[in-house]
Amino acid sequence: MHSLFEKFITVCIILNILILCNKWDYQSSAIEKINELLNEVFALIFFFEFTFKLIAFGKRFFKDSWNQFDVIIVFGTFVGLLLSNYTSIDVGASTLVIRAFRICRMLKLFRRLKSLKIIFQTFLVTLPALANVGSLLLLLLYIYSIMGMYLFAEVKLNYPLDENLNFNNIGYSFLTMIRVSTGENWHEIMHAVSRSANSLYQCIERPTYADYLANGKRPIGCGD
Repeated sequence: MHSLFEKFITVCIILNILILCNKWDYQSSAIEKINELLNEVFALIFFFEFTFKLIAFGKRFFKDSWNQFDVIIVFGTFVGLLLSNYTSIDVGASTLVIRAFRICRMLKLFRRLKSLKIIFQTFLVTLPALANVGSLLLLLLYIYSIMGMYLFAEVKLNYPLDENLNFNNIGYSFLTMIRVSTGENWHEIMHAVSRSANSLYQCIERPTYADYLANGKRPIGCGD
């Protein structure tokens, strides 16, 4: 509990964060090896911190939720190191997920810095309210997705509408509404669905193969 020990661990966390940021395209293998070595060193430091506190506090150590979080991070990091460096087990993308535990070390700063800890605890308290707001937002998106499907399902695909961005069914309509809610090119989607009916932007009830070829082998039938 000594202040110097706490400051030392805080400095180690900050240095570890800087090491995690030390990555770029076409990085040399030597730099990658140095980064991995430093990550292992910091993993050992945090493991010794956990060991010392467990010896000092005994069973009381696990009564603190932050200590439980530290245990998850420490053992998650070691599992990632063992799988990636000392075994030949091919776990695919799961290794990246396990390695992500080292990123969670940044959250340890919330415990060290009182101001951040207050903000983080306030965020945890507001989570139920945020869940309610999120549920309301999803409900609104679902309602507008149904409206969009009924209003624009027969609009012929034109940029930016494509096989994945359209109102042809409730699934694609909902995904489209999520994209619109982020503000990404929403005005182009608005222009695409508001085209007036004409020979270029109107679906064909019973399209022929010639119509399909004329449209660049893209669906042009109503509901396609």
